[in-house]
Amino acid sequence: HVLALAAMSLSSPKNRVQLSRTTTTTSLNSSLGRRNSVELKDVQVDDRLDPKEVKACRHLLDKIEQRTGGDLDLAQDFRNIVIFKNRVLTRCQVLHFAIFQAVIRENASIVTTVLESGADINAKAMYVTTKSVVYETELEAIHIAAGLGSVAAMEALLRFVEQGPVSNTCSFLSRSATVRTQGDVSSIDFYCP
Repeated sequence: HVLALAAMSLSSPKNRVQLSRTTTTTSLNSSLGRRNSVELKDVQVDDRLDPKEVKACRHLLDKIEQRTGGDLDLAQDFRNIVIFKNRVLTRCQVLHFAIFQAVIRENASIVTTVLESGADINAKAMYVTTKSVVYETELEAIHIAAGLGSVAAMEALLRFVEQGPVSNTCSFLSRSATVRTQGDVSSIDFYCP
């Protein structure tokens, strides 16, 4: 019931992410103002994204899916590769990218594959909000899945937690995303999935 309620409340039209299902060739602005043409398959199209980072993360995800990688760096941080609730994730890992792919493909098996390959289910992603000060919000895969309204991705994450050595789905679902002022070491709870 918790998953269904989260999906219903967070899948309203104003919260939906614009995702592309087709192969798109696009020119995206790089941070240096140059234009780079990169073929991006099944990714968001937005000029705030870094096409080189998107391509690198996509390449890592392809290696995981094809099981062709030897030592893969599943903890590698990528910058500006997805938009979450109209904010660029300024830091995320391949697991977070896989959740967006699960939404695009309408199939969460990619999330399971990435987790089984050794990705850290507790890995933090981050976005920055600038008002009168700069706020950094850290969130986990479960927050992204809930925020996108992907019940299938949330269920894949929960199944993985349940299969772990210490299954505690209740504490997993009650983890808070946190927010802090940039440069501050203390943070406050922001929201739960």
